[in-house]
Order: sequence, then structure tokens, then C-alpha cells
Amino acid sequence: MRTFSGTRWQRVFGLGLLLLALAVAGNIPVIAAGPPANDDIANARVFSSLPTGDIFSIEQATLAPGDPDASCDVIGPDKTVWYRYTPAASEAVRFNATVNGTLFRYLAVFSGAPGSLTEVACAAHQASTSLSVALTGGVTYYLLVAAADGTSYEITLYAERIAQAANDDFDSATVIGSLPFNAPVADNGSVAPDDPPGCSYMANTLWFRYTAPSSGLVQFDLRDGLPWEIDRSAITIFSGTRGSLVFRDCGAGTGGLPVTFPASAGETYHIMVTGFFGSATFHAERIELPPNDSLTSARTIAPLPFQHRVYIQGATADSSDPAPACTAPPNQTVWYRYAATSAQPLTLDVVSPGKAVIGVWSGTPSSLTPVACTVKDDPSLSFTPVPGQTYFIMVGGSDLLGSLTVNAWTPVQGPPILCPASYELETVWEGALLSKQTPVVVQPFVLTEYDHAALVVWSAAGHPEAGCPLSSSYLCGLPDQLHEQFRVFLNTVEVGFMPDQGNHVWGRIPDIILGILPPQPYTVTLRWEGPAGVDESVGYRVGLCLAPAPRPTEEPTEPATETPTEQPTEPVTETPTEQPTEPPTEPPTEPPTEPPTEPPTQPPSGICPAGYTQNTQWVNTLILNSSPRVDLSFAAPGGKNILLAIASMVGHPEAGCPGGSSWLCSLPDQTNEQFHVYLDGSEVAFIPDHGDHNWQTFPPITLGGLGGGTHVLTFQHEGPADGFPDSSVTFEAGICIEN
Repeated sequence: MRTFSGTRWQRVFGLGLLLLALAVAGNIPVIAAGPPANDDIANARVFSSLPTGDIFSIEQATLAPGDPDASCDVIGPDKTVWYRYTPAASEAVRFNATVNGTLFRYLAVFSGAPGSLTEVACAAHQASTSLSVALTGGVTYYLLVAAADGTSYEITLYAERIAQAANDDFDSATVIGSLPFNAPVADNGSVAPDDPPGCSYMANTLWFRYTAPSSGLVQFDLRDGLPWEIDRSAITIFSGTRGSLVFRDCGAGTGGLPVTFPASAGETYHIMVTGFFGSATFHAERIELPPNDSLTSARTIAPLPFQHRVYIQGATADSSDPAPACTAPPNQTVWYRYAATSAQPLTLDVVSPGKAVIGVWSGTPSSLTPVACTVKDDPSLSFTPVPGQTYFIMVGGSDLLGSLTVNAWTPVQGPPILCPASYELETVWEGALLSKQTPVVVQPFVLTEYDHAALVVWSAAGHPEAGCPLSSSYLCGLPDQLHEQFRVFLNTVEVGFMPDQGNHVWGRIPDIILGILPPQPYTVTLRWEGPAGVDESVGYRVGLCLAPAPRPTEEPTEPATETPTEQPTEPVTETPTEQPTEPPTEPPTEPPTEPPTEPPTQPPSGICPAGYTQNTQWVNTLILNSSPRVDLSFAAPGGKNILLAIASMVGHPEAGCPGGSSWLCSLPDQTNEQFHVYLDGSEVAFIPDHGDHNWQTFPPITLGGLGGGTHVLTFQHEGPADGFPDSSVTFEAGICIEN
């Protein structure tokens, strides 16, 4: 806890020296057996001067019948000891308590007299806590140290004066001017006697003031702090004036922050920040409402297939919104409008940062009839519209952070194929892989120029070839299957893996970046994977995306002559016009952007995309015949969308390549340096071999909202058993959490 200026260890060391000096001077008593002398408030130990402290055992302390409860502890204490302090002049004092163990309860400061006490401030924590209070000169205050049964450890208590933060008092609040706004939160705030109660216990308070220039959503947050700082902090919003404040909203801890508040033009708001601070920053920003925030401004779903990404964190819910039948009314909603021109079933699919609802109504905004509803992580539903009828679709949730994506299509169109930025859609292949009839599909294509190439791959499990999920075919009634996955190959090299999606829902994998392809014929092969079964099947929709690429500079612009000395560095065959100078024997290996002249020797940094923060990172090497597998665990926060970002480097990096002089570095690039990635035993990605001793970053893999808890990622090298003993690949992986 921050008791002194300087680093944490400097403060702890300084506290120890000071307590030692106080003990030598006789200001700290020797620990004695039996209940402490100040076990009862009537015998409270007096702090006559500051700084001072105490080291004592609370094991034999008792709870007196008149000992008060405190607001920061709902369980109540089992043991208490008391201190008394009367400041000669008004000042801010910090009380700090640490226990060599657990089961500590809280610190609380009261004014008044025994039997008629008024709580001033309170702070609770199991192992240690700090409480800063603004005290009035001449007023007597009582400090209560409370513990639970089982606390048999020594408690170290320390009291000191502190210099109050500039915005420690309501009247000296920091003014929030233009947004966005950032300000560090000091660790020397204190609780004033008339500070109003917030939505968390009152430990240390700081004040900010904001006058809204216009109406709209404003978000208040604490950022950049250590987890324990945020978890033990709160933001409370008031309107009104000192002495007559009106509570408006609040949020506490990692589950309650940030607080998004609808501010009214011209109104002044007072923001009280409470907690224990070290490195946190107070942040305020304006949140723009999505254009389709209300039912009357619903966005039209057209043309199909349709896709729309919306910042759901800035959405609100109107009191006039209809209540969905499948869940409680959400506090964030956006609206869509669909005018049916046929009876083709419409599928709605939402990629969301947490549990979301899709609700469908028919009619008019003033007269709606419920049609369908679902709520879950990444929800999806289908319904059969009536031609000529208009439908209103609610997509929403409660306290969702970030953005969500809404997809809509009918069986005629299938899901939308959206190419990566700067790519254009060349062609779309669609159909179904049937386990016993057509388990393999080969799609040829020809390039006439050098192109960057990528594949966008969707799949739908559950017999889509029979028209599911809406057809009456008997296939649709069969349970979801476990073997509706397939692999994707460019020529003969695997470049992607589509895991089983289940639930008759279209899903996609991250875009497959193929790199720069020279002009020649190619094939894309989709191969169903699983044991032989009756009617096992999976639908697919694959888009080929291209972007122009520069012609290699080493390729001659004119065919070589028959004179050897006049030929380019790379000689050609007798028919140079029929073959490029360097015909590829394998699919291209370059990434979609030009590689650096000198390959980097360190893993890339910042592999998480914009809007995400990396909270876990690994760098590891898979060696085919010695250590081909590694299991890595991570803790997933609840209510957050999670991505897995991966970069890999082939060419024996474990031997120091590309900068090392090992003979391994001189070996040719290998074709078996690919690996598979599994989440809790289920495959989620396939990273292909790409050669060239270069780091390449791959599109992030969406893991979704995992609901918290610990999960395991497995990275498994793949190659022939008779491969090079040193066949290897180094990877960097990062867990990315949506902001």
C-alpha cells in the first residue's frame, strides 16, 4: 500500500525503519498475551502525535455488544480494537493496516462519542488496507480495526499526515473541459465529513466537475491501473450542489466500470472517484449514439447479403422499446428494418463481445407483433417472412463493450463475402461436402498476373445441402454432428482448417492470406474430415480475393538470347516464353506485403489489432522430432471478446537464424514447418509453412467470449516422421482482449 513517497519497496522499507524507531522510542508497545488493552472503545489507545503506529496481535481480541457495524463490510467483525485521535488543527490523515496473513476485515473512522458514533469513512480488504480521512481540528475521532475469527496474525498499523490532493475536496474539483479528458488520480485523496456515499465503500475520494455543452452519452472510466487498483475503485456521478447532491449513476470495480451516463446540455455533474490508486488514470469521453440507436431510425437490411458493424458500447435503450420474449429488456439496443419481397428464410447472425439478444417483430413501430427471439453469445436465428410484410429487428445487450457485427442473408445469397482491405472479390465457390458422396471438392483458377491472394471461408454445419435449418427434410431433424469440419489446400499444401460450426449456423475462419502468387494455374481443394457416417455434411462458401502485386525485380523483361553470356543471372530453358524465370514448385511463400530487406531477428511487437489490448504473450519453438507440442494456459476475463494473434518464423530460428552462423541456417527452406492450434482440445487454427526465415503475422483468430476461467492453447507441429531432425518453427502468440 502507498504509505510513503517513492517506490513500493522504498515505502515498505521506510515504514519498517520508522516503526523500528518508534518502538525504540517507546511509541509502539511490546505485544502482550491476552486481549489487547484497547479491546474496548472505552479504553481506546490515544494517538497523541503523528506519525505513529502500533504492532499487535488481534487473536485474543473480542467483539463488544456496542461495537458498530461499518458500511464497507456486510459480514460484520468478530474482533475489534480501538484508537482515538483529536487533531489540533484540520488535516488529512492516512491510516494504513497490514496483516501477515488473511481474514482481516476493515478499518473505519467514526466521530461522536461511544454509544452515539457516526461513520466518517471505511475501507475493507483481506490482507491490507489504507484509509485517508479529512479531519476537523478539535474533533475527536475513533479508529476501529476489525478482524474475522481465525485472524491470529500480527497487524501493523500506521498513521501519518498527508498533503491533500489538489482535487481532494468537492469545492476544489478538477474541471473537465473538452473531451476526451485524461488526468492521473492521486493516492492522497481523503474522505471529507460531508462526502456523500458512493456505490462502494468510502476510502479515499477525489472530485471532478463536468458541465455538458450538449446532450449525449459521456463515459467515465479508470484506465492503465493495476488490476487491484481498478477492482477496489468506484466512480459515482451526482448533480446538484454541496450539501444537496442528487445521486445519478455509479460503477465499481472491473465489473462496474466504465460508467456510461446520458448527460443533458447545460447541466453540471460532480464525479466522485474513490479507491486505492497508484498508476491509474481518470478518463472521460463522449460516446456517439449509433445512427440506428432507436426504432424509428432503424437501418434497412438491403441488399442481401448484408453486413453492418456498429459500436454497441455507445447504444442506449428507449423506454418505448418492446420487451423481447426471451430475456429481460437490454440497456443497449440498435435497430434494423427488413421489407420482405419473398418467402425466402432470412438468417440473422451477430458476432458480439458478450451475450446478445436478437428480437424480431412484424408490423409498424406503433403496433408490433413478436416473431422470433434468441439470446446468447454470438446469437443467430432464422425466420420465414411473409412477402410484403415489414419486420423490425432488435440487436442488443447489457453493458456490452466495443462493437458487434450483424450479418443477414437468405439461402439464395448465403453469407456475405467481404474481402480484406485493398483486395477485390474475384470469384465465389459454394456448395456442400458430403461424407459419402462428395467429401472432396477441387476448384481451379488461373492467374495471368502477379497478385496478392486471399481466401475468405464460411461454413454451415447441419445438412445445408438439404435446405436446413428451415427445410422439412428429415436430415434437418438429426442432431448436430461432430465431424463437419474440413481442410483447405492450395495445390497440395494445406493453408487453412475450418472447425465444426454446429447448430446449423454459418461461421467463418480468419481470412487465409496466400501471399504473392505468380501467374499460373492453381487449385483450391476443400476436403471433408471425419469418420465415415450417414449423411454427414457441411456447406461451404469460399471467396477468392485478389490485389495487384509488383512484378519481381529480378525477372527479365525480355527473353534471354541463345548466347549464354547474354542470359540473365537465372538461365531459362530453350522455350523461355512458356515459363517464368523462376517457376514456383510450391505455393508462394511471401506475406501479402513486401518483406524487409533484412529479416528481423526478434519477434514482432504489437500483434494485437486496434481496439484490443494484449494481456498474455508467448514465444516458443516447436521442433518436429524432439518437442513438437506445447500447452500454454491463460485466464480469460468474463464479458470480453477475445482474439488469438499469431506470428511465426520458419528456418531453424532455435539455432539463431537468420542471424546465426550455424550450419542449420544454410539448409534449404522446408515444407513441413506448419502447425495446428487447439483451444481446450478443439482445433481453432492452422498456421501454414511460409519459409524465407521471415516473421509473418497471421489474421487474428476469434475465440469469442469464453466466460472467464482458465483455458489451454495447444500448439502442435506437423510434418512427416522422416523429416529433418531439426525441422522447426518458432511462433509468437498473444491473447488480445477487446478494450
